Amino acid sequence: MGSPTIQGADQAASEWKYVPVRRLALYIEESLDLGTQWAVFEPNDEPLWARLRLDVGEFLNGLFRAGAFQGRTPREAYFVKCDGSTMTQDDLDNGVVRIVVGFAPLKPAEFVVIQIGQQTARQATEQLGPATGEPGQEISLARRPVSKEGFVLQVEGPLGWTSWMCVEELEGCGPDDPAFTLDAEAGVIRFGDGVNGAIPPAAAGIQASYRYGSGLRDEGQAWPTIS
Repeated sequence: MGSPTIQGADQAASEWKYVPVRRLALYIEESLDLGTQWAVFEPNDEPLWARLRLDVGEFLNGLFRAGAFQGRTPREAYFVKCDGSTMTQDDLDNGVVRIVVGFAPLKPAEFVVIQIGQQTARQATEQLGPATGEPGQEISLARRPVSKEGFVLQVEGPLGWTSWMCVEELEGCGPDDPAFTLDAEAGVIRFGDGVNGAIPPAAAGIQASYRYGSGLRDEGQAWPTIS
């Protein structure tokens, strides 16, 4: 008598009729939310959806092998969907990826469906100029880049736009080397001073293209274990 919830009256026909089912669903939902946060730094396309289906499927298969679900085979025990059918065009335009998961708990032997959403990385092109012509000019970006990889910065010069090189340190660069440093965590770029790294021409346009996201990055994220 302690297993049914208050919401579990037969006439309500709630999928949360039993406490163990609700607890299992909460565990899976929280685990998937934590375990897929790496997706916020990836483009929202088919390669990402395939990786999510694989990762989530492996997690659910571990629960199936531990006896958490009904069914003789994984196909009978759970399913994972993450493709064009789980997202609207508005989701795609706003960088939202949606994963739909269904599983058959031990009681009742029906699929319970939950949905997980993550915000993926998006591309930004930002006008940062004009340059001041002062040594060591620093510029703050409107958003925080995901990483230095894929960060493209261009400076307008007499011969048109040229790409500048992102370096770890400006020390060691020549006075004419088109280089800059990027603090991705703070979202700040810094140019040279004319001795270590070149100074962008005064009034020159500056443009940056980069990917940005939200959330915390944890490359060591592992799936929790069921108890």
